Amino acid sequence: MGVRSLLRLDCLEERCTPAFPVAVADIVTFASATVDFDVRLNDPFGGMSRVVNFSPPATGSLTQTGDGSFRYIAPPGFLSTTFETTLGAQVADLAITDSTPQVGSRLGNAVAIAADGNLLIVGAFSSDGASGNVRIYQRGFSGWELRQTLTAPENAATSGFGTSLGLSADGSILAIGAPGSDRGGIVNAGQVFLFRRGGDGQFQFAQTLTAADGQADDAFGFNLALSADGSTLVVGTFSADPGGVADAGRVIVYRQSGTSFGQIANLTAATPQAGARFGNSVAVSADGAVIAVGAFRATVSGNANAGRVDLFTRNGDTVTPLTSVNSSMVAAGDQFGNAVSLSGDGTRLAVGADQAGANDRGQVELFQRSGNTFAFVQMLTAPDAADSDRFGTSVSLSTDGSTLLIGASGADVGSFNGAGKAYSAERTGNGFGALTLLIASNASSGAGYGVAVTAGSDGRSLVIGAREATVNGVANAGSVSVRDRGTATTTVTLTRGIDPTATRLLVSGPPGQLQQYRYDADGNATLETNTLPLEPFNGPIRAAAADIDGDGVADQVIGTGPVGGSRIRIISGATGADIVPSFSVFESSFTGGIFLAAADLDNDGRAEIIVTPDVGGGGRVVILSILNGAVQQRDNFFGIDDPDFRGGARVAVGDINGDGRPDVVIGAGFGGGPRIAVFDGNALLQGAGSPQKLISDFFAFPGEDTVTLRNGVYVAVGDLDGDSRGDFIFGGGPGGGPRVFVLSGERVLADVADAQNRPIANFFVNNDTTTRGGIRVAAKRIDSDNRDDLVVGSGEVLPTQIRTYLARDFTPPGSEPPARSIDPFGGVSSNGVFVG
Repeated sequence: MGVRSLLRLDCLEERCTPAFPVAVADIVTFASATVDFDVRLNDPFGGMSRVVNFSPPATGSLTQTGDGSFRYIAPPGFLSTTFETTLGAQVADLAITDSTPQVGSRLGNAVAIAADGNLLIVGAFSSDGASGNVRIYQRGFSGWELRQTLTAPENAATSGFGTSLGLSADGSILAIGAPGSDRGGIVNAGQVFLFRRGGDGQFQFAQTLTAADGQADDAFGFNLALSADGSTLVVGTFSADPGGVADAGRVIVYRQSGTSFGQIANLTAATPQAGARFGNSVAVSADGAVIAVGAFRATVSGNANAGRVDLFTRNGDTVTPLTSVNSSMVAAGDQFGNAVSLSGDGTRLAVGADQAGANDRGQVELFQRSGNTFAFVQMLTAPDAADSDRFGTSVSLSTDGSTLLIGASGADVGSFNGAGKAYSAERTGNGFGALTLLIASNASSGAGYGVAVTAGSDGRSLVIGAREATVNGVANAGSVSVRDRGTATTTVTLTRGIDPTATRLLVSGPPGQLQQYRYDADGNATLETNTLPLEPFNGPIRAAAADIDGDGVADQVIGTGPVGGSRIRIISGATGADIVPSFSVFESSFTGGIFLAAADLDNDGRAEIIVTPDVGGGGRVVILSILNGAVQQRDNFFGIDDPDFRGGARVAVGDINGDGRPDVVIGAGFGGGPRIAVFDGNALLQGAGSPQKLISDFFAFPGEDTVTLRNGVYVAVGDLDGDSRGDFIFGGGPGGGPRVFVLSGERVLADVADAQNRPIANFFVNNDTTTRGGIRVAAKRIDSDNRDDLVVGSGEVLPTQIRTYLARDFTPPGSEPPARSIDPFGGVSSNGVFVG
């Protein structure tokens, strides 16, 4: 039985993953009358979801046996049928806490989530003696996984690092406020630290921001907002004394230029008021064009601490006042503006006034932009309001403006005094409908659930902080709640049998993602599966298709790329199960990734796996077999005969000399020229040091390319000219053009120069002679002309593309043959596309 997925990610950003939950279109293939399967196994985050609804198939008997598991009994003569499943969150309110709670850590005082809902940032500003830290969580198959903990790069002591957070929609830029930082000896002057997320998914410190004329107790960074596009950063300094007016507050606006942020504006109230706390709360539209600033203690029409919100517009580097809004029911002490939020388009404004009404019950008001004004639309109060609820402690409009999330951090929940509540509402016209009550699954007295909230990009994932929560008896440790509300529906196909003779291509591109295609005889490829096979690893991967277990069906051999070590997973093409547990080839300290190929080197009906290291590794070649359910090393030698070389190597396999035994071809990796070594298949698996070579090492490309190309060459082997011998297929390495150079294996063994003067093919893919991302190559026997055919994958930082060239269509060298083209992933991939 095999369960395969048919997932396509329509994402333009490199790290983009589908929003939870993801329901992959599965194909369940089986031979018996009854089959048990789980539709979530191929779904990213499948362990966090459950089937909430399904439709019965037209034939046979289908029974749900678990959260995602089913049993199907096929009728006589069964060939194929389909049914639909709908997935939702397995847990309605998923609590995230420290594995080892710390007294007074206050995890959850600030929260942020990326647009795809799969990257979560949580502040713990009182952790480690009030130095503070920030936790980075990534959604994994079965739950949220702590990937990184950030601390202040400088002035950490009692800095309150993590008091405020700002995250760009794509998760690439993170701003963190540390208002208690003693910059330059100025107590509590405050700082903001910027981090950028690298290709390995880790955040690295990038920049420090400070107020140029900051004073003691300014608390720069107490609140901040980063636009969704990452262009504009707004930082509140609510205790600043502009013009000598004590605690009037101010806001500093920064704009990104290149890879750094520079100050473009220093904002204050039109008439600063002592103690107004202008900048206590801030918000910014998705493009940074509209800015909202709360001054929750401003005096309005003689009403002390009534509060006000000022709005500004940014055009380029110029920020100008737009308008101001007051509560529709101005009253002393309401503290209107203690929390503010803008929709992504900057047309809707939500304002909290958590001390409004009788005895701090609180309220939230909604405003709609019309020209240069914001008009009052609606007032919201808790349907179960009680004294000291502080409804409006926090507010968040989803980026698309469809969802409103409100915190009431002082509300009682049953016998838990001050446990806190939250409320969500969906937009109806210009206003919002009925409020839905949200209560923590792990409520505790004084938890302050709702002190921080975010509704994300579209309200599918609501995040609520409870910074004072007691966790496992540890006071004020803090907790965060994630409420996933989306559903996803897809089709499951049940089918009898498989076609082991079909040619299959494995394709990898965006981090962690692997697609499998099946070719027909005309070179048309059909997507069969689209998975994240090495989850939680989300870096580049490489893969090869070969029959590892000898059952006549090609299996998937999958290896980690750079930053992933040397892990290999082997998945049965017949059953979808792991043939052996995943394993690492090289030492644990090596993180540079691997290249791999597979072929039957000893004619026992089972393919061996040939592995070479990638970045930072030597030119070593390791050959492995799966024997009796265990991994066995069969050979280990240097493919690039230079023990000091650390650019890694690339590997291909095929019968170059026509003796019926596959030979191994090694190409130099990063930092090396296009050097090629060819090892006789008959000399392999002997374990006797360096095997015999078929020919002296040579350079894949002639002329000046032997000197100018310094990032190696991509290699494949296939019989493209039909002489029953493998031919050399070379693709330009990173830094080189997308040149494909195919040489007759027979001619190369006789005279390299002659083979290079008379190539089988020599062209630039897409006739592109300008880009320098290289080109990845593979050989596949697709049609029935007894020749292998050529498949190429696009290079680095280019639109993703697979091009298939049938050998029968090859044109004279120098021109590109006709090709069949597929865009597998959509958008641009910094890793390029690997084919195998």
